[in-house]
Amino acid sequence: LVGSEMCIRDRPLPFSPGCLYQGKEFASGERFPSPTAACHLCLCWEGSVSCEPKACAPALCPFPALGL
Repeated sequence: LVGSEMCIRDRPLPFSPGCLYQGKEFASGERFPSPTAACHLCLCWEGSVSCEPKACAPALCPFPALGL
């Protein structure tokens, strides 16, 4: 019968684009240390990357120089 058939297809899952940053791929929502800035944490969100400073422990120096 023409007009009485229905074709129901599965819908694809919503696509959430990842990020390509400094040559590496990251999933949307993934956090990672900045490959270019120490003490920065980056977030991939729907194709965009944002990086912000994070609190880091002071660097330990095996040979401290006093009076410089």
